[in-house]
Amino acid sequence: MSDTHEMLNLRQVEAFVAAAEEGSMTAAAERLQVSQSAVSLAVSALERSLGTVLFLRHRGRGVTPTAAGRELLLPARNLMADADAMLSQAD
Repeated sequence: MSDTHEMLNLRQVEAFVAAAEEGSMTAAAERLQVSQSAVSLAVSALERSLGTVLFLRHRGRGVTPTAAGRELLLPARNLMADADAMLSQAD
């Protein structure tokens, strides 16, 4: 990862995946049991870190993944699955 990029964290990736799957930052927040602003901030931080916009935001109508968001969704899901597997193995 280049020095110009912030470090990714799993909470950001988890928020991205939830928002993409739910189609809404609010629904993602409910799913993750956090505030809507926490999801929005996590996704925004991930977008800054990656240097790309992941969602088109529609006032009152949720979010739609951009081409970059659609392209990164599968790797993000795989990352979350790998993190879950790692935690399960450690138990």
